[in-house]
Amino acid sequence: MMLHNNGGAFTETHPDFWDCSCESHYIQPKTIHVCRWCGCVQDDERPDSMVSEMDDPSCMSAEALAARNGLSPDELRLLRERSGPPPGYILDSNGVPSA
Repeated sequence: MMLHNNGGAFTETHPDFWDCSCESHYIQPKTIHVCRWCGCVQDDERPDSMVSEMDDPSCMSAEALAARNGLSPDELRLLRERSGPPPGYILDSNGVPSA
């Protein structure tokens, strides 16, 4: 865990997770370099995720939940199928996300 000074207040962040630009389900594991929903790229100065948000399922992407809980690829596939896209995104007939 890392502590960052935000104008006098300290924020604890997790070095293994980052925030994309999605309005919800924005916490991504660092093994994912591009968000499959918003297209945000991890290397584009994206912040590490705040530890205080990591217990809120509405903040965690399916990939982040899988990484944190040690799920297998098959379990991740099932989680993705059950959770669907974040609010504001849809899948086209080919399974490609769009806003």
